[in-house]
Amino acid sequence: MDIVVLIPSLNPDQKLVKYVEELCEYGFSEILIINDGSSGLYEPLFEQCRQHPQCTILTHEVNRGKGRAIKTGIEYYLEHFAGRYAGMVTGDADGQHALADTARVAQMVIEDKQNLILGSRSFDGDDVPARSRFGNKTTSFVFKLCYGQKVVDTQTGLRGIPNAIMPWLLEIAGERFEYEMNMLVECSLRKVKIIELPIETIYIDENDSSHFKVVRDSVKVYWQLLGRYIKYLTSGLVSFGVDIGLYAVLVSTGLLDFLGDKSAVSVAYVAARVVSCFCNYLINKKVVFYKKGNYASTMVKYLVTVVIVLLLSMGAMSAVLHIFSVKAEDTVIAKMVIDFVLMFSVSYNLQQKWVFKKR
Repeated sequence: MDIVVLIPSLNPDQKLVKYVEELCEYGFSEILIINDGSSGLYEPLFEQCRQHPQCTILTHEVNRGKGRAIKTGIEYYLEHFAGRYAGMVTGDADGQHALADTARVAQMVIEDKQNLILGSRSFDGDDVPARSRFGNKTTSFVFKLCYGQKVVDTQTGLRGIPNAIMPWLLEIAGERFEYEMNMLVECSLRKVKIIELPIETIYIDENDSSHFKVVRDSVKVYWQLLGRYIKYLTSGLVSFGVDIGLYAVLVSTGLLDFLGDKSAVSVAYVAARVVSCFCNYLINKKVVFYKKGNYASTMVKYLVTVVIVLLLSMGAMSAVLHIFSVKAEDTVIAKMVIDFVLMFSVSYNLQQKWVFKKR
């Protein structure tokens, strides 16, 4: 089969050897195992796998995490296999993936060649450990809320990765289990489809062999899931504070009294927005969306976004002035409410999906 199977492994048991034997018997011609800092006690198991000519074993001298193991595998694949195979399938060494499911995901990569393929488990059965059911359903709900795409199994280790997306997968942050979540986030942002194939749900001894550390790794996973949004909120609040602060100074200190209330509001709006939007642009580009280069094009798109949001905001404020007949110095709170709504709806979506869109 024209697919490489990648298996990150830490202190495995006999299930790894069995999985490798099954893959070889099925016809997989290249199996890449990453020994992620396993104890020397487990070397005999790796040696058993090494007896199969299809197997290549790469070793991390110390445990570096599943994310790093996957990256090591991708780097080796791009150097040695990219011109010969359609992509790779990542599998777990703990016996949770049936051979038939691995083969189905591999075949889908060969047929699709562009999108990420997930072998997705069902979490509704009575044999599913409670922590796995709760964790996956919660994470799936949050992912849908943040990125608008439903992914039933966000933590599956059975993934089909075509050649087309491998180079930028190496650029994704995360060295441990959080890397797999960040892979889904990046695919969503880059408009790469996440295709799910239902697979058999296998839990052995309630998944006790998993190296997932509930507290530490859960925090990292959820930071990858929500971190971008949290940083955007922080960036928006900083810029929002600059905007409101400067606007309040201009309309409350008498500096623009000679213009009249309506003109003073318009001038203060523009001045405050120019300063705050420049701060927001730099923070979002460098910290939130990690968009490299392209200052000219992203700045133009960002300014168009600012103009759109500014016109919407000024239109709303004009309506407030006409409807309620308030003075300029009394419009600060109204501006805060209007801009808060626009910043976390219109502006965020335009920036994520257009200004700083990843390709």
